[in-house]
Amino acid sequence: MPVNNLVELPICARWNQCSVNSSLIDSNKSHMKKSEKSISATKIRKQKILFIEQLKRNPNIQIACEKLDIGRSSFYRWQSEDIVFKKAVEEAVSEGVTVVNDLAESKLVLAVKDGDIQAIRYWLNNHHSTYSPTIKVRHSLDSAELSEEQRLVISATLNILKDES
Repeated sequence: MPVNNLVELPICARWNQCSVNSSLIDSNKSHMKKSEKSISATKIRKQKILFIEQLKRNPNIQIACEKLDIGRSSFYRWQSEDIVFKKAVEEAVSEGVTVVNDLAESKLVLAVKDGDIQAIRYWLNNHHSTYSPTIKVRHSLDSAELSEEQRLVISATLNILKDES
């Protein structure tokens, strides 16, 4: 009986007990599944593209997930199942880090121009050898002879300090 332009169909306990042709139902079900899979795959593809674009602007996975309403578990599943996506994520994060670094550096330069003493100190400590922190080591030896192990440790330490400067 039609009710509000809807047709009520008999509910069957099993598909094969219905008077409707079950092969037609099965073919419609498989077609629907393929269609649903296609729609789902298209939607996921779009979400992945938007996710990559978001990471290029802000390289934080959690923020990208929240902005696009994607669960972190979905993101990690996509990464494990799709090597191309994983590579694109790595590249997007790298690009996003560069964007944030450029932004931070421009803000730092503006702060230096505005006379912010902390910004000036930070800039000089990290960009000018005269102002960078140095380590002074003072030590007196009780014995003039060093063991081979001590020589190796001192040599390695001096090489590390030499490489850093």
